[in-house]
Amino acid sequence: MLVMLFIMNMLLDKTYAQGVVYAAPESKETCTEKIITGKTDLEQLEQVPEFWMVYLRHYADYGIDREKLMTIARELNRKSIKIMAVIGTWCGDTKEQLPVLQKILDNLPKDNKFVIEYIGVNRDKIADGLDIKHLDINFIPVFIFYENDQEIGRIVETPSSTMENDIVRILRGDK
Repeated sequence: MLVMLFIMNMLLDKTYAQGVVYAAPESKETCTEKIITGKTDLEQLEQVPEFWMVYLRHYADYGIDREKLMTIARELNRKSIKIMAVIGTWCGDTKEQLPVLQKILDNLPKDNKFVIEYIGVNRDKIADGLDIKHLDINFIPVFIFYENDQEIGRIVETPSSTMENDIVRILRGDK
């Protein structure tokens, strides 16, 4: 009996890890993992409870470096920046880092010029309806910063220092 439970548990864990819907035999509840791919926004991400609950906790817990925030605001006043956030609703680093980036952006003065675009990918780094191969995405999340349609820097998975420090470094063109 224990061997059978062990095997069933391994099969269920593998099935869940692949994002497949399954019914747990000991209950009638269905477990799902919704993966959003393609162009998306925060409203769509909010519809994925497994993602959004962790997102909200990290958003609330993050303490912004106000001094660096003002530096980011000054740099953005001089530039027109687009940020492409390539994310995965299934990805732990996305659940931790996207809310940090978003909280920083939400706390910037409203006159700062930037646009953020969200692209969801599956575990194979594929986004429905979009060809993103040219972006060379190997790990996620990736926050790619553009000025005048030219990439000026990116943050891959986690910042090398803090999110604020890495954004300042990218905006100033520091290597």
